[in-house]
Formats: sequence, structure tokens, C-alpha cells
Amino acid sequence: EFRRVLFRSHEGVEVTTLNMTTQELEDYKRDFVHPFDLSKGPLYRFSIVNTDEDLYLLTDFHHLVLDGASLNLFIEELSRALDGIMPAPENYDYFNYASDEKAFEQSEKFTENQKFFADMMKDFETSTEITADLNGREENGIMKRVVSPFNFGKSEEFCRGHGITPAALYLAALFYTVSRFVNDKNIYLSTISNGRSDLRTAKTYGMFVNTLPLGIEIKDENICGFLKKCASLLSDTIEHEKYPFAKIASDYGFEPNIMYEYQIGVINTNDGLEHKSLGLELAKFKLSVHIENEGVAVYYNDALYSEELMKTLSDSINNAADFMIENEAANIRTITLLSPEEEKRIQSFGTSASSEIPHKLLHRMFEYTAAKNPDKTALIASDKTLTFKELNEEANITAHNLIQRGLKVHSSAVLLLPRRSFYFAALFGVLKAGAAFIPCDPEYPAERINH
Repeated sequence: EFRRVLFRSHEGVEVTTLNMTTQELEDYKRDFVHPFDLSKGPLYRFSIVNTDEDLYLLTDFHHLVLDGASLNLFIEELSRALDGIMPAPENYDYFNYASDEKAFEQSEKFTENQKFFADMMKDFETSTEITADLNGREENGIMKRVVSPFNFGKSEEFCRGHGITPAALYLAALFYTVSRFVNDKNIYLSTISNGRSDLRTAKTYGMFVNTLPLGIEIKDENICGFLKKCASLLSDTIEHEKYPFAKIASDYGFEPNIMYEYQIGVINTNDGLEHKSLGLELAKFKLSVHIENEGVAVYYNDALYSEELMKTLSDSINNAADFMIENEAANIRTITLLSPEEEKRIQSFGTSASSEIPHKLLHRMFEYTAAKNPDKTALIASDKTLTFKELNEEANITAHNLIQRGLKVHSSAVLLLPRRSFYFAALFGVLKAGAAFIPCDPEYPAERINH
């Protein structure tokens, strides 16, 4: 094992050079990618490893200094260097870019970008988020991945015939699927752009990627029209990619809870080199949907979401896209998130003679069920598990307390409570008191809660 320092121009670039066995390499790769110390630097790592079977280059870059396009450029120039063709110097470097960005903030174009996002965010209340089905701490989660395979050739052919990109097709499928998951017609996701609309940056190393919001209202329209709207939204947003995300975050309180990334063709693999990604298992986002060569991939924080829910999400996005391809003239309301096999399974269920519901009020039906099955489990919550009898008793106590505090019949009560067992006791308690309940999440913005 030995180390040497290689030099490029006047700056030293440290490269660790090692000899090891193939098994030792596997152990070394597991520890190679780890967080950088931003106070010290450098924000890159290089290791050349020679084994008894092959020669390997391991690289790790912090996103502050290198984005995906820069990685493509690095691999391309490395491949040429191995063939004896030295890379050309940058004609437009990151210092030039930073200077131009500063000037952009004083331009009319900046004001026009600002107006574009103001129009998109005019009805914004909160970033769309799929409710977590696990109760872990977000900071303790690691990134997991599920994937739903697709026939990309079929999707590509459809898109070519309709003047849209596959990125727009799967964005439309994601918008619709998330709308169904959260039961909301106003959906706010986020995406990333490569930030290289200026052709001078094509051969420049740096971090140009920008996060962008994507907001849409899902209306009653046909699928073809919805696809065109999503395609226009995506292209128009990318056209305004230079507007800083920090401004959007501070002006609107926008958070990227659900990220959308179209990854097909992002990393160039036609350079004669064999590539393999090594990554930390840290969860960068709560949930991120990637369109990859393998299919619709969902990356998620496993402290918040179960594999079952995330696989359902990825399959649903795929099924929605397939339905759009096969039924472009249909109304958007007809889209199913089920696969054809699941549809057949549901249709195979027998339709026995239905009986009239004994109680037409929700809380009376609950009381009826509690009387029949007092000891059966009614609720499994993060804080405790309750039988029907226990939940009914807590609801009765809540109803009596609300009546004593002045809750009137035919009035309403806001449930501003966390998702714990008492939430359901309160819900049934309000109904038992003769009032209506208004569910409200404590994490909603203050303006929405006050409204």
C-alpha cells in the first residue's frame, strides 16, 4: 500500500493509490463514501486500486463542487485521457458563472422569472406530502429504494406521437397518483434542472443544478389535455431555471417533500468504461420519484415510510401512465391506479345480496360495532392500542366534556391534534355530542389553521 500526490497546473490533487485483493476492495468500497468535512476540504476523494483482477478508480465528490453533468464531463475526459487525448482548459469557469448570476439578479429577466413563480404559487398553502405510515424519527432513517418495471419503448413511442417527452408523461402520472393518495386537487412537488441552459457551461465543472417547484391544479379534463398541460408546465419551469430556489423557499415557505427526477440518459455509459455507483444510505429527501432505465423508482426514508406503501406508490404511478397511454381521450377521473390483474381480481369478487345499513350515522354505526365486538381491536396508534369498548368509552368521556364546555348540537369543532389515539376519541366524541368535526393538522401554516 502506498500514496502519492499528482499535480494538475499549480494546484495539488491528492490521489490515494492502493494494492489489494478483490475481497479487500469490496470492504474498502463500503467505507469509501462518507460525509465530507466542509470546514477542511478538499471536497473530493480519488483512489486508484489495483487488484489481482483489474484496475479501479474510486471517486467521490461533494455536490457543492460537482453535479451530474460535471460527472459526465469528468468521465468523458478521463476516457479520452486514457486514449492519450488531454482535456482542453475551461473557456468559461465557475467564477465566470457566479459573476453572471450576480448580474442576472439585477436584470429584467430576473423580474420576469419572479413573476412566473409568483403565478405558479398564487394558491400555494403547503408542499404536498404523503402521510407517513411509520412513526420513526426522520433523522434516523436511511434511504431505501423500490422499483416498478415498465415498457419504456411503449412510453417513448406514445410520447413521440403526441409531441411530449417521457419526462412529462411520468410527471403527469405522478401528479395524478399523488393527488389520489393525498385527496387534494392542488399538488406541489419539486424537480431539479441541470442549470446549464447557457451553452457556455457545457464543458464547465461545478454545481449548476437548481431545485424548482412544480405546482398544478388537477381539473375535470381529458387525459390528452392534462398531458399537454403537464408538458407545458415542465418546459416552462425549466425555462425559468435560473431563478434561485432559496428565494422561492423564503418567499413561500416551500419545502421539497416529494422530489421528481427524470434520470434516463443523465449518466453517460457509452465511454468504454465500466461504471458502478457507490452511495451513502442517508435519506436526502422524505420521498423522491426517479424515472430510470429499470422503471419507476421510489427512494424513501425508511423511518417514515414502509416498503409496502412505497411499492404501492411506484406501481400506481406506472399503472396511471399505462392507463394514460391506452386511454388518451378519456376523462382524467376514469384513471385507475390498479393493474389489469388487480382490476380482474376485484371484479371476480362475488356480489352477494346487500342488506340495509342498520345505522346511517357514523358514530351510531361505531357504537353498534362496539356493542357487538367490545374486545376486538379497534385502533392501533403510535401511542397505544384500543379495543372497541375502550375507544367508545374514551369517546363518551370526550362527548360529555365537550357538552359541558358549551358545544352545541349542529355546531362544529376543529380537531387540531397530532395523529395519536386521542384523535379518534375526539372525532367520535364530537359526533356523539351532535356536532360536526373539522380535521386540521397542527403542521399546517398558521394562515390556513386560522382560516
